[in-house]
Amino acid sequence: MKDIGLPQNHLPVALLTFNVGVELGQLLLVGLAYTAYRGLKNSARFALARTPALYVIGSVAAYWSIGRISASLPDPRSTPPSGTTPAFPRNSGTLLHVTTLRRKARRLQSAR
Repeated sequence: MKDIGLPQNHLPVALLTFNVGVELGQLLLVGLAYTAYRGLKNSARFALARTPALYVIGSVAAYWSIGRISASLPDPRSTPPSGTTPAFPRNSGTLLHVTTLRRKARRLQSAR
């Protein structure tokens, strides 16, 4: 926020109002979803769509989880200079990163 020219004395208020806005947006979304659920729960189409929707939600959650976990791992393509602590950069190609780690693990196991 300092980079966009926000005065230093307004930083706490800006952060507070931003976070309050995010929380209110989440509450609004949950309220809308609950209202939709209450209105559609007795519909036959809702019952048919429920299981595929749950699989889609679970798949998206798994994809995001794998992405966040692999982003916290070190990038195997970068080697830090000797005597330094390796950095853990965010990785834009998370699925590629997981595949690369698996290949390296297999190579290590076969070398033993």
